[in-house]
Amino acid sequence: MLKIPEHCKDIDDEGQKARIRKQVEKSIVLWAYEFDTKRANPVLHEIFHFPHGRTRRDAVEFSANTWDGDIIPFGECLIRIVRYVFTHSPARIVVNSR
Repeated sequence: MLKIPEHCKDIDDEGQKARIRKQVEKSIVLWAYEFDTKRANPVLHEIFHFPHGRTRRDAVEFSANTWDGDIIPFGECLIRIVRYVFTHSPARIVVNSR
């Protein structure tokens, strides 16, 4: 949302108006950051928009924290990766008892 919606003028609740304005501000800042990043560093922009890029990046980052006893976020990332592979991979992985 890069513009305040037309119906925002009709809203009586000032808290809701403030939330909408804040969301528009965040959207504009994100758009400007991504636009400038795409222009200045296209490789970084490509990495940001890689499918499941954040999940892959988080797995690497969280794996470093396992030595500090923080294993749960790393495990959750691995679960998301496995779920993605099992549901989107053209070659299904079959596990049997042999």
